[in-house]
Amino acid sequence: MKIIKSHNKYLTPEIVEECFIKGVLTSVDKVVCGNGFSTGFLNLKVRRNRMMIMIAPNRAVVEEKEQGYLEDLNRPLSHKDKVYHSQNRIKFFYGDSFDDNFDDADILVFVADSFIMRGDAVSQITHRIDKVLLDEIHSTHQQSLYRNILVDFENRVVNRFPENVALVSVTASPILLNRVDIKIQNNNIPAQLINHSKDRKETIDRIRYDINQGENVVLFTNNAGVIYNLSDKHDRSLEAKFVVGTNLFNGIGKKVDLIHNDRSKLTVVSSRGFEGFDITYKDARVYFFEDRSSGYESFSIGNLYQAINRCRKGAGYVEYCRQEVSDKHRSDFKDIKKEVYTFISDTNISTEKKLSSAYKKFKPYVIKVRKGKDISLKANRISINLYLEQQMYNLQFPQQGILQFAKDRNITFNKIETMSKRIRTKTDREMAIHYLFTNKDEIDKRNSIPEDYFLNVNNLWAKDSVETTEQIAKAYWKELDMFLIEKNYANDYTNTDRQNTALDILGNPLAFQELCDHILEMFIQSKIDKHSRSKAKKKIDDFKKYLPTTVAQLLMSFSRDTISFDANQVAWRDYNLATKIGISQLTELSETIFQTKLNEYDIASCYPRIMYAINGKNLPDNFYGGDKKNKVAMNVYFNQFGYDETARTSKKDQKKNVKRKLKSFNIDEDVATWLIDNFFESKHRGDLFNHIAYYEEQIISELMKLIYDDGNCKNQGMTRRHDSIIVFGNEDNLGYISDFVPRIFPNTIGWFK
Repeated sequence: MKIIKSHNKYLTPEIVEECFIKGVLTSVDKVVCGNGFSTGFLNLKVRRNRMMIMIAPNRAVVEEKEQGYLEDLNRPLSHKDKVYHSQNRIKFFYGDSFDDNFDDADILVFVADSFIMRGDAVSQITHRIDKVLLDEIHSTHQQSLYRNILVDFENRVVNRFPENVALVSVTASPILLNRVDIKIQNNNIPAQLINHSKDRKETIDRIRYDINQGENVVLFTNNAGVIYNLSDKHDRSLEAKFVVGTNLFNGIGKKVDLIHNDRSKLTVVSSRGFEGFDITYKDARVYFFEDRSSGYESFSIGNLYQAINRCRKGAGYVEYCRQEVSDKHRSDFKDIKKEVYTFISDTNISTEKKLSSAYKKFKPYVIKVRKGKDISLKANRISINLYLEQQMYNLQFPQQGILQFAKDRNITFNKIETMSKRIRTKTDREMAIHYLFTNKDEIDKRNSIPEDYFLNVNNLWAKDSVETTEQIAKAYWKELDMFLIEKNYANDYTNTDRQNTALDILGNPLAFQELCDHILEMFIQSKIDKHSRSKAKKKIDDFKKYLPTTVAQLLMSFSRDTISFDANQVAWRDYNLATKIGISQLTELSETIFQTKLNEYDIASCYPRIMYAINGKNLPDNFYGGDKKNKVAMNVYFNQFGYDETARTSKKDQKKNVKRKLKSFNIDEDVATWLIDNFFESKHRGDLFNHIAYYEEQIISELMKLIYDDGNCKNQGMTRRHDSIIVFGNEDNLGYISDFVPRIFPNTIGWFK
């Protein structure tokens, strides 16, 4: 690791320039927040006919830079500060803008999403790019756990540019286990004492005292209960400057009369404000709340450091109120690196199988790499390191592992001797109705409950530890009811018929039980008709385990403004809720329960049609024989197609039998040869299925996009169900589907009937 020494409050352009090495991605720990690394980058001299790019994970960071740039443009050139406009033309990209004009700028500044969205446009100018800065890279890494667009982001950016481009990823708070190539040391960092406490009630009492004394107070929390307990006990009002995300704002908006005041001496900040937001209080009193037992309230020492340093004029007092992880907490891994790499390298399990729910514990720690029809896995180094940091950070504070981090930043700790005490709050239904209406002006201003406010369908079984059918129904009723209360915050929303239907069923234990029984009866009959007794029994037993939860989640999905089912992608197939029940049960729910017409459009004879199309042929009419007498036998055979090492029959004889069997099915000779050459000796049984599934996904996706028609479709929702498309409440003429020919297989016919 290279050490660069800085003796100034702000980094010089020379130091920033030194970090960029041609043809290399350099990881930089700038150590000090707000020391002007990105500002220095934006002031670097851009070579003639060249450009530079800066990418940030969050819109707030880019907006902050844009505001500073515009302010400096309006300052006189004689201003003592170095001004942007004396150097470069800078253009900013975020939000829904479709501006792809890069010619009028020297430097392009993107939010990560906007950079990806403009991939084609960026590719046209990569030959002109000198330098690329990935700002606030710690945030990119942390958010990659729940923002797919940020997964493996550094590598994806590197691969977009020629080998001679110099790239830097920079942060003042890197993940502790990540590689650092350059550390910028500054011996003039002001000392910072962090007081460590455990009792939330006592900490809130200290905040109240500071507010009453007229102090400038900054509160960092993701917990609505903390804010509720800080509000006035008589009228539950709280005046503050609120810099919080939508979810937290809506959460506290159901409990407290929120009075937003930009000039308030109290600022309430959620994790949304850890970057891209400056607090101008002098000698602020800073309080940071964390609960290691709660996912949305768990942070890192880096987050704490970033939050404190939002106070650009210094923090006079800092208190870190931390609840330790529960004693019942158990790690998923004994040695995560070894286990993940062993899992990836295990050739006895197909890649598609590895992506299934059977191996879900590995899912956050692997990256799915698609290359044409092939899918492979690689280790997600970032999420593995975040897991290891989390396990270390779960130890009693302050942990040995953070002491060097603290020493580099001149941080010391002081323990406040208290007992660990949490606070609890509940959201009362009538209270939520009252306070949402009270806060409607602020909700409108923030657009925190927009017209298209989306209903999340969560797995409440795990969250609420519900066990009985009645408990499950009640839990989902409460979830849907509260969502609709939020939608009706201004008392101007009317529930849809589908929403009322779902509420009625979930709110009536008898009706919900009857629906579950009815769906189960239909499911049993469909499996008995289709499978052998033993296979049907296993499928029925598996279905019964999650029947009430499945039905409840289906009711919730039908309650959305537009009917949809959350994706559950495994390789090339989507195992969403619509696939958990048969088409007859789905039709019963849609048409009988919700009075919504359901149309299914499936690929005709999907498996063989795709096999024939791959070989440049059309599937013959009446391929399965009269009354499709060979359909089941063929499908079963193709699902288990290939050489069986455990059989007593030799490989040679098995191949002869395969040729004979394919001939008995009247399979085209070229198709039969292709099957044998490519899949008879496949490593895994499912290789043929997954090969076909790739093309199936391409065809279904293309047709869904066509039906969607850029949002102009007239229906109440649409979903993929394996090799078919389900359209709900259709009002469009979809006759063209019969003539649809996928781009991947031109000159073919008969795909949909």
